[in-house]
Amino acid sequence: MAQDLTNPERAVLPWRIVAGILLHFCVPAYLLACLAACVLETPLPSSVIDVLARMVQTGVYFIPAYTALIGTSAMGAKIIDPALRRRRRSWLARDPQAITEQSRARLAGAMTTLRQLPRDTRLATALATLEHLPWDHGDARAQDLSRDLATAAAAFASAFRSSPEERRGEVIDLAAASSERIAAAVGALAEERGKLDQGDAQTIAGYITARYADDAPLTIAPTARRPHS
Repeated sequence: MAQDLTNPERAVLPWRIVAGILLHFCVPAYLLACLAACVLETPLPSSVIDVLARMVQTGVYFIPAYTALIGTSAMGAKIIDPALRRRRRSWLARDPQAITEQSRARLAGAMTTLRQLPRDTRLATALATLEHLPWDHGDARAQDLSRDLATAAAAFASAFRSSPEERRGEVIDLAAASSERIAAAVGALAEERGKLDQGDAQTIAGYITARYADDAPLTIAPTARRPHS
């Protein structure tokens, strides 16, 4: 899932990203270190037993060194995290549309993730409703809803992959129920927004009526069209 720049409290911390990346490449790095030890150190191994012995010997210094690298890198990332957050807030302040655009991107990503689950009538109906609702991504409440939907979509996708076959239907039901609740909340926001807009329109109409009460409305006759030559 993409990092959420609009919510620093929920954003993935940099030290976790750095540690995760280094852990991901731990085995390839170890194998490369073993290869270098076998090729560059003398005497060259002449049998499988020699290669295995060289790998064990490499591991004696590789594991502490790589652990120190992970710790140092993660600590450095944690130290610069406050500066990254200040930069993030400054960027958002310079670009007010960034939060709105990221909310749209979260919604699109969540919909894509949920549609990758096996086809289910209830879930499909909920997703179609979410897609056609008038999301107001400039509203902080709608941004929270898109954030929660994105978090839920990632959780359901992960749960579906790890669940045994007989329990995957439960995950689909949970995804459908959660999508329905999000859709209901978005619908309530849209209804509230509609009432506010209607009230604003009535207020403006009343103002114009009161201000120009003595002016007779104009009757605009339709313009006659000339025949084409």
